[in-house]
Amino acid sequence: MMERHTVQEIKVELDELNSIVCEVMEDIGVTEEMVDLRRYVYLKNDVHIHEKNTSLYHTIHAVGSQAEGSTTLGMYSDRDMVYVTPYVRSILHGKGPEITGDADCFAVKNEMCCSQCCFLQLVPLDKENIIKIVSADETIDMTGYFACENQERVLLLSNAAIDSLASIIVQPDENFVQNGPAIRCYGSVYPTDFTLALNCTLAPDCEVLFTRPKPGHWPKQKTMTNAKQCEMFLVHPGNIGSTYDRRKSILTIKFTSEYSLFQWRMSTNMIERLLMFDLNIVQMKAYILTKMIRKELLGPIVDNRLSTFHIKTSLLFTIEQFPENIWRNHNLLMCVMYCLNTLRRFLKRRFCPHYTIASVNLFENKLKVFEMKWLETEISAIIQSNLGRVLILQMDNFGQRLVEKLGGISSQLSTKEETRSLIICHCLINVCCDLSVAINIKTTKSRSEVDAFLNNNAETALFVLANDHKYRYETELYLNDIFNTKASIEASQSIENNIGIADAIDELFRDSLRSGNISCYLKYVSMLVCTH
Repeated sequence: MMERHTVQEIKVELDELNSIVCEVMEDIGVTEEMVDLRRYVYLKNDVHIHEKNTSLYHTIHAVGSQAEGSTTLGMYSDRDMVYVTPYVRSILHGKGPEITGDADCFAVKNEMCCSQCCFLQLVPLDKENIIKIVSADETIDMTGYFACENQERVLLLSNAAIDSLASIIVQPDENFVQNGPAIRCYGSVYPTDFTLALNCTLAPDCEVLFTRPKPGHWPKQKTMTNAKQCEMFLVHPGNIGSTYDRRKSILTIKFTSEYSLFQWRMSTNMIERLLMFDLNIVQMKAYILTKMIRKELLGPIVDNRLSTFHIKTSLLFTIEQFPENIWRNHNLLMCVMYCLNTLRRFLKRRFCPHYTIASVNLFENKLKVFEMKWLETEISAIIQSNLGRVLILQMDNFGQRLVEKLGGISSQLSTKEETRSLIICHCLINVCCDLSVAINIKTTKSRSEVDAFLNNNAETALFVLANDHKYRYETELYLNDIFNTKASIEASQSIENNIGIADAIDELFRDSLRSGNISCYLKYVSMLVCTH
């Protein structure tokens, strides 16, 4: 185990320490290029899938750490995908025509709703109407998805979101569990959290970002303009009010499951994604380092009940309140301390406001008062050490890297260039996994739909290559993976029907070998063996 050191034991000026911490952050892949690469790869996989024989489109958005670029290889961040269903359309009560074909449900919020939640009330207001017409093309039987509440309103049940998503996303041989509002699938390199969402116009509570007094330098005006065009999502509320103590294996539930069935959580994922894209590289470094501190130094106190989202919220409020000129490499550690101090202030007040939704306390039903006191004390100790405790961080060998650089020790750990190559491979693996998931969605199981999806992605990649995009190398690898996937599907179809492998399929396989990806070679060899 790495020997523990303090900054005091290794004599170094603060400016030099900031410089070395920045070097370590770059060595583990927190560079502008790699952040942009992660965003580019995931945004390319925001997909719109047309459902056969209907006018409906299913949409998948990448959100969370991987899509934001706010992760490292050592964090092993999950992949978060939001699956937006077209089957139910909702608007705010009083925000538009009361009874029209423009919406299937009203989003209604009253004193009976949990924090950040609302009800979805059926339109038209007829408790006998349990068959929903979602388009002129098809009628969907929603029996069992609705229930009458004691005020005799007909409400859409949130557990239907989990059931529907499982029937669409999960394959028969795939393992999955419910993780809050999401379904967590384990069929790829890293777990993927899929959350089924309904589109809805922004609620007044979700407009606090635009109405709250702010200094004005951040978020940028362009970001604010784009954010105003975003809708909110309505998702399963998860285990409302429940807390889980992993060390004692105790699950405490505040509300009954029957009550939670009527609740839908308001989510502003797309606005939050825009805000994270508005960060500069120093702010991203500060965020990632603060996430490391949360996981290794604060996590053991309260498990994951102090979440990454609490850290993100503290960061956003800090960036909003502090001037632009402090976010510089030579001031990185101080920026991290500002973020920790914001979090400590929230803990002291026992209230962590949501950045984009008003009247929400993110600590509610997560942390107990005495736990907030513990965290407040621990954060104070970290700040008072001038972040000297980052020397014991083990994630990505951060502490070891820092000690070696401070001591002038030759390191055997991966260099910045080696980490860059690993991140590129990691992103490409995730691209292939996302591609596989999208192909397996049951709405695209016809050959024509699969071909259209693959051809669309291939055309996009070829367009990028023709315009000499800065990610040319990565795009070529992506294109070759598409060729290999297309060739594998067509070869499997030919083998199943006892048809010889066409020259065009063989050519696709050979084109894919230019990537040098061993899996492309193995799939080609597999085809050759199967066809003797």
